[in-house]
Amino acid sequence: MKKLETEETKEVILTEKEESEGSLVSAEKKKPNFFDDSPKDVEVSEELAQKKLEEAISTQKPQKKRKSTIVNIILLLINVLFMIFIVKGLVANIGDQTLGEYIKQQGSRLWWLAGGVGCYIVYICAQMLMFHALIKKTTGESRWKLSYSVGLTGKYYDNVTPFAVGGQPMQIVLLSKSGISPGVSTSIPLIKMLINSMVSTIIALLFFIFGLPRIPMVGGLYDFLLVVLEVLGFIGLAITLLGVLFMIVISTGGLFTRSLVSGIVKFGYKIKLVKNFRATLKKWLTQVEEYRSSMGYLAKNKLLLLKMILFSALETLSYACISFFVVMAFADSIEISPALLLLTCVVKYYICAMAGSYIPLPGATGLMEIAFISLYSMYVGDAIVWALLSWRILSYYLILIHGFVHEVVSISKGIAKSRKLKKKGEI
Repeated sequence: MKKLETEETKEVILTEKEESEGSLVSAEKKKPNFFDDSPKDVEVSEELAQKKLEEAISTQKPQKKRKSTIVNIILLLINVLFMIFIVKGLVANIGDQTLGEYIKQQGSRLWWLAGGVGCYIVYICAQMLMFHALIKKTTGESRWKLSYSVGLTGKYYDNVTPFAVGGQPMQIVLLSKSGISPGVSTSIPLIKMLINSMVSTIIALLFFIFGLPRIPMVGGLYDFLLVVLEVLGFIGLAITLLGVLFMIVISTGGLFTRSLVSGIVKFGYKIKLVKNFRATLKKWLTQVEEYRSSMGYLAKNKLLLLKMILFSALETLSYACISFFVVMAFADSIEISPALLLLTCVVKYYICAMAGSYIPLPGATGLMEIAFISLYSMYVGDAIVWALLSWRILSYYLILIHGFVHEVVSISKGIAKSRKLKKKGEI
């Protein structure tokens, strides 16, 4: 039985190798790419694009969509209930002071929260600029409204699904419905994801290396919690960094990449993580081709690559700075310089983000709240409950509210347009 399985595995590897070599020969002749040099007429690999588009559309089927919606609602309820539990426990420890009394006490300091709102606006605008640059380059059209919708839709569905996996399929469907060809529709979210992953990981790594030593230690329980979260953060950063390096390696293509992918899938097949060797290998090789084409396109369009890196850095850093404005709004007094406090808050944000990067609940609920209380309470004291609420609203719940309103408006417009066309057809 084992011998038969080995022979079958060898046969599959040889078959896949022949298919891959055949596709490479074809690639040398036709030089396929996701994008053509002409912005008006984008020619793409229809087989890859259609397959990806079909996968994205399959998530829109009534049965799958209903099941996904129910799961998302349950997870969101868990998220909200956990937040209520944390806040209730914190409120019990701050005495009889009401929120109104606290607002009156803080006075003009609460205007610092406007800076947090500004960071959120910059965050949304930066991702809109990324999609606008990609759409304009690949279609020759300046579509600001679509760029805004695609960016917000992706963030909304990423934040209501575990491990942030829901955004990309929705972006592909939205781009396709907007009249953009399948190849471009499937590649734009992929390119944005690749650049964001690389830029955000590099920035996090730099802050861990150069910023972490600047965080002041105060002793006691705080230092212990900081060390625990740092360890979790380093683990999350290491996993994320390995993922980015893997994406870079497989995007180079070639025999080494195919052998590496085949080896990984084969190992997964042996330890029973992979059930269907052939189907999984084919899917991974398709992903390799998508990464290779996308990175190849960026390598040929260096100005676009530079824009994407700058916009991605702006998006990542503006989001990380929200915690600084929250601390400035609720702190009674700050003993360190504003510049050092900004650096400290951003570093602590990345500790929270990396530590919670592989929590399955949407928004890394649970660990993010605990991490924020552990790392920022030294600055805001008893006001930690209001600081936590403000931070989670600005960095998470505002995206949900903003995205939900956008989705409701889009669906309502679609229904109204459909009814109008139906009525016109009847007339």
